[in-house]
Amino acid sequence: MSDTMKKIILNKTIELMNTHDSIENITIRKVSDTLGIGIGTIHFHFKNKEGLFITAIEKILKDEVDSYQKINIYDKDTLKTFIKQLYDTALKYEKIVIYMIKSNIIHADVGTLKIITDALQQLNPEIIDPKIKAMQILYPI
Repeated sequence: MSDTMKKIILNKTIELMNTHDSIENITIRKVSDTLGIGIGTIHFHFKNKEGLFITAIEKILKDEVDSYQKINIYDKDTLKTFIKQLYDTALKYEKIVIYMIKSNIIHADVGTLKIITDALQQLNPEIIDPKIKAMQILYPI
C-alpha cells in the first residue's frame, strides 16, 4: 500500500507539473485534492513540496535514463543519438526541465549538472570524466 500510494502521488505530481501553467503554484493541497487524499498522506511520504518535486524529477530522469540504450559516449553517432534522446525528453517534460534549471540557478545548485553526470556515468561506466561531458551538454543552455 505504502509504495503504491507513493507511486500514485509521484505520477499525479508529474502530470500536474507537466500540465500546470506555473509549477511554482502547485501546492501539496492541489496534489492531495486532485487525488482525493489527505495532505497527511503526502507528508507521510514526502517531507515537503520541494522533496516531492525533487523525487518526481528524479523519477522522470530515472525512467528516461533506464529507457536509453547503453551507448559508447565517445562514438560521435551514438553521442548524437544520446543528445537527441535528451532533447526529446526535455521537450516531453519542457515545463519541468525549465523549472529544474531555474530552480538550480536561483539556489546556486549544481543539481542539474549532477543529474546529467550521474546519467552519463550510468550509461557508460567507463567514461573518464562525466563532469566535462555534462558541462558540454549544459553549456549552450
